[in-house]
Amino acid sequence: MVEDLVERRIPIVQNINGFPKILRTDLTIPDRIMALAYVYGNQGFKIEALQVWLRQFKSSVIMVALLRLDRDKAFLHRNGSLCTITKSGMQYVEKNIGFVITE
Repeated sequence: MVEDLVERRIPIVQNINGFPKILRTDLTIPDRIMALAYVYGNQGFKIEALQVWLRQFKSSVIMVALLRLDRDKAFLHRNGSLCTITKSGMQYVEKNIGFVITE
């Protein structure tokens, strides 16, 4: 009976042995990048790691998305190969992506 009353909230990114797995398969590539950027916060992430995490997509597609998220949207800041989410990026994720799955 309690199980029926409880709403389960599941994060859309699950860390599996150091590998951040995105559980929402409907997200666009830019939204996947933003979800990962949100998880890593001020620590940021390396582009090389992102390419491993999103290995199902071509590197060129990922790089174009990163460029647009940095230059056009200012949701990310790139410093060499390090990407860090900006405050406007955090706001975008919280408003548009929905960071939990409910069941």
